[in-house]
Amino acid sequence: MGVAGFPLYPEASSETLLMMFEPGPLARRAFYSDFSLGSNKVQASLRDFAAGLRTDDTASLRTN
Repeated sequence: MGVAGFPLYPEASSETLLMMFEPGPLARRAFYSDFSLGSNKVQASLRDFAAGLRTDDTASLRTN
């Protein structure tokens, strides 16, 4: 996937290649990508999730 998939999936290919190398003992590797948002299945799931949110929902922690 790292090399052969580059023409079709460049983001997945580059992430696959980067995971082959050790970043170092104190390093942290993070990938920021919206690659999966092109999927109709992912978009439908996000739409359904967003439709179920109430206006007072936030990202903060709640206790029930």
